[in-house]
Amino acid sequence: MRASGPATWFHLVGVRLGNETERYPNGDDVQTVETWAPKNAWAGTSAADLNKLLDDIDRGMVDEDGNPNGRRYSNAPRASERAVLPLVQEHYPQKTEGECRTIIHAWLDSGLLYPDDYDDPVDRKSRKGLYVDASKRPS
Repeated sequence: MRASGPATWFHLVGVRLGNETERYPNGDDVQTVETWAPKNAWAGTSAADLNKLLDDIDRGMVDEDGNPNGRRYSNAPRASERAVLPLVQEHYPQKTEGECRTIIHAWLDSGLLYPDDYDDPVDRKSRKGLYVDASKRPS
């Protein structure tokens, strides 16, 4: 089977026809398509800034005074209070939620971020938390 190659994306745009008249002042417009490319989630990042974010993920969660509290961030949907997404958004406030999720998922897919068991000192049970594989950090 042949590979299909890279995807070409399109989006709809309205085009004014310029047929306004005194009796029809708004005229008509029609829909057409233009090529479109999603924003690059990595645009505006640097290895140094990404490593600062990874340092914060690897350190784990902190209390109100900024001290590590022994809890780990998570990408699990039900772990809302330990969610890693707000931390990524804090480091990159100009990025959309989708772009931040793209970064997280790319790191999970590459093994740079990986879930592992740890003992949650707040809930006093074993949980999965995110860890950083230092050998896969951006350089």
